[in-house]
Amino acid sequence: MSKLIPPREGRAAREVGRPLAMPARSRVKLVLHRGIVTGTIPGGTRLVQSCIAEELAVSTRPVGDALRELAAEGFVRLDGRGAIRATEPSC
Repeated sequence: MSKLIPPREGRAAREVGRPLAMPARSRVKLVLHRGIVTGTIPGGTRLVQSCIAEELAVSTRPVGDALRELAAEGFVRLDGRGAIRATEPSC
């Protein structure tokens, strides 16, 4: 998932008016949502909270929060074994 991490926002971001800070939950949700919608994270891919947290350098709490929001929106689902999986994007 390292290809999914957006570049750190710094001086260049300030110059174009982007916010410098984003809550971890929002950043995780944005990265996962973008990956699912673009197909970078294929449908059916198992999403492991601890791996996502490590990759994005956040704790597992914001990852869990983001995954719950994405599940409510239909972008991820809980499979029969309790694993969280990306859903296929619909057109």
